[in-house]
Order: sequence, then structure tokens, then C-alpha cells
Amino acid sequence: VASKSNLSLVGGNFTLQDATLSASSGQINLVSVASKGEIIPERGELGVQTPNISNFTKLGHIEMINSRAETTGSPSGGISIRGDQFWMDNSSIHADNLGDTDGKYIDIQTNESIQIQGKYFGVISNSFGKGDAGHIFINTPYLKIDQGTIDTSTKGEGNGGNIDIKATKIDVIEGGIIASDSYSTGNGGDINITATESLSVTDKRIFLTPEQADFTSTIGSASLDKGNGGRTTINTGQLIMDGAAISSNSHVSGDAGEILINADSIDMINGGTMTATVMSQSSGQGGSVTLNVKEKIYITGFRPGLSFTTTDVFENLQSAIVLITFGTGNAGNVNLLAKELVVDNNASIATATTGLGDAGNLTIEVDNLYVNNGGFISNSSGGIIGGKIFPGFGPAGTLKITANNEIVVSGQGAFSASGLLTNTLVSAPGGNIEIQTNKLTLADGGTISADSLGTGDAGTLDIKANTINLTDGGNITTSSAYAAGGNIAVTTSGLLFLRDGQITTSVGTGVGKGGDITIDNPIFIVMDGGKIKAQADAGHGGNINVKSNQFISSPDSLISASSKLGIDGQVRIDSPDMDMAGFLVILPGGFVEASMQNCNTRDGSSFKVSPRQRTVPFENKN
Repeated sequence: VASKSNLSLVGGNFTLQDATLSASSGQINLVSVASKGEIIPERGELGVQTPNISNFTKLGHIEMINSRAETTGSPSGGISIRGDQFWMDNSSIHADNLGDTDGKYIDIQTNESIQIQGKYFGVISNSFGKGDAGHIFINTPYLKIDQGTIDTSTKGEGNGGNIDIKATKIDVIEGGIIASDSYSTGNGGDINITATESLSVTDKRIFLTPEQADFTSTIGSASLDKGNGGRTTINTGQLIMDGAAISSNSHVSGDAGEILINADSIDMINGGTMTATVMSQSSGQGGSVTLNVKEKIYITGFRPGLSFTTTDVFENLQSAIVLITFGTGNAGNVNLLAKELVVDNNASIATATTGLGDAGNLTIEVDNLYVNNGGFISNSSGGIIGGKIFPGFGPAGTLKITANNEIVVSGQGAFSASGLLTNTLVSAPGGNIEIQTNKLTLADGGTISADSLGTGDAGTLDIKANTINLTDGGNITTSSAYAAGGNIAVTTSGLLFLRDGQITTSVGTGVGKGGDITIDNPIFIVMDGGKIKAQADAGHGGNINVKSNQFISSPDSLISASSKLGIDGQVRIDSPDMDMAGFLVILPGGFVEASMQNCNTRDGSSFKVSPRQRTVPFENKN
């Protein structure tokens, strides 16, 4: 139809095949009904005219096959779709804004389902001028995006439109994308998703060669120029990320957007990732990730083959939450709140810098934390990615964990032992780790460590727990190759138990001082083959200060504060002296020959159970 005109298709079930509907800067209405009634145009909540279908008791089915509906113009027009079901197969809905004024909306509402299928096809509202892109509104019980796209990006001075999706259940599969990116000076729009039952973002395709590979299923935003990325907000019952991604990236100078997720539970499996990245040429700030989860967060496994993400290509991509900067901008922070967090099977949660920017902080508040089978939680300056070493020149952040019940770190993975880690590879200082919990268990090689492989000082470890168990290679350690070692402070009001476990600080070479170890206030320290060591090379050895009500150590345990070439540190143990001889009973030294103690032959014994009766009081006649 002519520019700025309306085009309406109203009827029963209908299909658009190999068709094009165009109303530049106008309005397109697609309505399918399956009962009697009257459609009354009205000005809705969106501030524009929409079809009122409240008089109909049943709606119909609309299908688009190899078709296109568009209101692209200066400004873009609006599009409204109503029905029970709306399916798009290799079809597009476009409302691109080419002008200086803001574009209108795309509004799709159904009573049953919406399905968007086909690579590079979907619902798109972009801005190419000074005006903002129009918003996209979707309301349906079930939304499925199969390789399709919902996109409100900006490629001009105007801002990208917002994406607002409300559904009971949403599936984004096999390369499906929900995005609002900034390719110019305008800011990306916000993505707001509410799925009351579940949101599943999955990609089970396996790519073995680059020629086969395709982008992973993704929800998120990116800043690819001066404009800022939009914010992604998700509210759902269950969030499932199976081999897919939620991301926010900064590529040039614009800031990356934030990611906020409120859910009952989150499962990140088979290479599911959540990332906020500042790329190597970017001076923009990284976006933060905030997770508020009522029950459990479970992160595990890897995706076989090649994974094409918005930032790079990875082989056998591990499930992870990663906030990293490769550039001069700072990485964002992670704030995680849940009842239970499980990081398993080489999965990870990490903040890092491999550039000049600072790494972000990582804050976790849970009831229970389990890090198993090579899983790890870390903050670092520098890192190893895809087998390559990336030096970091910005400082590492702080890892702070509060667990009301317990923290368990245990087991070996394919690459390393499980751990809570901070490290620095070059000259920047390492980060610190702060832990507070009721019970801390490190077993089967599980570790809490702060390491420096360069000239930057190792970070410090501050651990507070009522009970601490280090068994079978579990260890708390700081180490430095060349610089000063980090300090370790352990505070516990109950038991500190080391069975083949260690608390150590060390400096490999150079004149750096070994870190100090302070253990304060346990009722018992029990060492069964355990070690507490503060070592240095040419510098002074670190000091060991222990204050405990009771200190019990086996002969094969060790406490040492030494320096190979420098001055040894001091060991101070403040614990009451106890002479155990005063509490021991001396047993007779002679032994009786067992063969001389045969029992006399007697009649067999018997045991009889009788009903309970009244007991006659005993009378003492003496």
C-alpha cells in the first residue's frame, strides 16, 4: 500500500506463502479469528492503534512461509498480529527506522504459541538514522525460536528498541538469537524476558570443522562502536542453558550492558556459558552479572566440537560464567545469590583481566557451595585461554564467598584439581580471597590458593569457619615465583583438622619474603600427617602464629618457617602444655598363655523373655 497507509488482513486461518506485505511508515495488522465478533481499532497501552479482539471467543492460526511483512520507512511503521497460533518459516517481519523520529512498535500476541524458524529470518526492528528503533512486544504462552532471530539493533545515531517478551515457556534452539546490539553511536536496547515456567536456551549441534560451524544459540547484547550495549533482564522459573550462551560484550569504546537474572533454578550444562567481555581493542567498561536464584545453580560439562560465540571460536567449550577484559576497560563484577551452588566437571566461574583493565570482583552468597571434579572459581590477572598464555597488566579482583552451611572443594578434573583460586601471571598484584562459612572441607586435592607466577605479589587468603577439614591432599596455599608471598589468616572457633593436608606459603626464587600464616582461636588443632609451612628462597621465611586451646600433632606432621638462603621465620604456638602421662593408665607388661586358660565344662546357658509384670519392691533385711 501507499506510504503511511494501513494494511489489514482479517479472517479465519490463513497462510502467507511467497508473499510480501509492505506499508512504509504505515501500519500492518494481521488478525485470525475462529468465532463471530467485531474488531474495533483502539489506541492501546503502546500509544498507537491496535486491533481490539476482546469480542471473539476463539482465534485462529496465521502462518508465514517464505514471506515478508515490512513497515520500514522514515520513520518505521507499526505491525500488530493477533491469533491463537503464529508460525514463521523462513519469513521476516521488518520495521526498520530510516528517519530522524522514533520508529513504531512490533506487537505480536497469541493465545497458544509463536514459532520463528529459519536461519537469518525473524522479527527485526533496527535503527539506521537519528530516530530510535521501534520496540518489539511478544506475549504468548509458548515461544519457540529455531535458528530464527528477534533483533532490535541500532546502526545509526538512534537507540535500539527494547525487546519485551512475556510467556509461560520459551525455547531458543539450534542457533536462535535474541539480541539488541549497537553498531554505531546509538545505545543498544534493553532485553526483558519473563518466562514464568521455563526459559531454555539450547544448541546440541556438533561442529567438527570451521566450515560447518555456526553461531551458538544466544541471548544478549553487544556494543560494537561508541554506543553502549543494552541491559538483559530475565525472570523465569527454570533457566536451562545447554550448549548455549547469554552474553554482553564491548568491542570498541561503548560499555557492555548488564545481565540480571531472577530464577528459581539455573542449569548450565554441556558448554552453557554466561559471559561479559571487554575485547582487546575496547576501552569500554564490562557489564556486570547478577544472579538471584531461589534454589540451585548447577554448572557442569562441556560442548564437544567447535563453538562459535560472539567473541571467539572454542574447542570443547566448558560450561562457565566468565567476565573478562582483554582491553583497557575494566571487567564487570559477578554477584551471585542462591541456596546451593554446584560447580562440577571442569566448569568454572571466573573474573579476569588479560589487558590493562582491572578484573572484576566476584561475590557469592549461598547456603551450600560444592566445587567438584576439577571445577573452579577464580579471579586472576592473566590467564590461559585455549592453550595460549595471555598476560594481564591490570590487578586481579577480590573473590568473596559467604556460605551459611558448608563449602566443599574436592576431586580432580581433566586439567587440574578443584579450587577457589586467585593468581597473577605478570607484574600486577594478585587478588584476595575472603571466605566465611560454618564448615569448610578441602579433600582429594581440593585447594584454596593465591599464586603469583610473575613479579606481582601474591594475594592474601582470609578464611573464617567454625570447622575446617583438610584431608587427602586438601590444601590452603599461597605461592610466588619471584615476588612476595601472600599471607594466610585462618580463624575458626571449632576444629582445624589436617590429615595429609597442608597450609603453606612459599616463594620459589628471589628475595621476596614468604607469606605469614596466622591460625587463631580453634578449640582443637589435630594434625595427622599434616603440614604447616612458610618458606622462602633468598628472602626471609614467613612467620607462623598459632593460637589454640588444644594442639595435637602426629610424629609425621610438620610445622616449619624456613628460608633456603635468608633468615628463617619464627614459629609461635600459643597452646596450653599438656602432660598426657598423667592421664594414661599403665597396663601390666606380662602376658598370659592363652592355651592355659581353657574354660571349665558347664551346662549350656539360657535366656528367657517373659511378659512385663509388676515388680515387687526389694526389701533390705540387713
